[in-house]
Amino acid sequence: MRRLPIIFDFMDKSFTTVQPDTPMEKAIQLLVKRKLIGVLVVDSRRKLVGVLSEKDCLKLLLQHGFDSFPDDVVANYMHDVPMTVESHLDIIRASQIFLENSFRRLAVVDQGELVGQITRRDIIKGMEKYFKQLR
Repeated sequence: MRRLPIIFDFMDKSFTTVQPDTPMEKAIQLLVKRKLIGVLVVDSRRKLVGVLSEKDCLKLLLQHGFDSFPDDVVANYMHDVPMTVESHLDIIRASQIFLENSFRRLAVVDQGELVGQITRRDIIKGMEKYFKQLR
């Protein structure tokens, strides 16, 4: 009998982060260039301090109008991380968390250290691969 997949099996271990003092213009360029829905915000010790989403970026653009790009930093637009998970959590529970909440990504933190992230799409892709192996 195969073991149930865990978050570690499907999570993104190589991911993009920004720091709170990153200029918003640079952060938005990063989101656009890498086709990201958001980015985790870490301090100088790589401790998770927030998340910057597409929605946060829209707030910036609406607050400042569309006259010019605002000169501001990520810290002023990021929001708190609503929830984190550990890498050993089973994929069923992770899926339930996504179904019960509106966010699209979860930061993966083991013993206080940011080790990855997982999105709804990561779970779907991972399970599709998992089921192919069962055939």
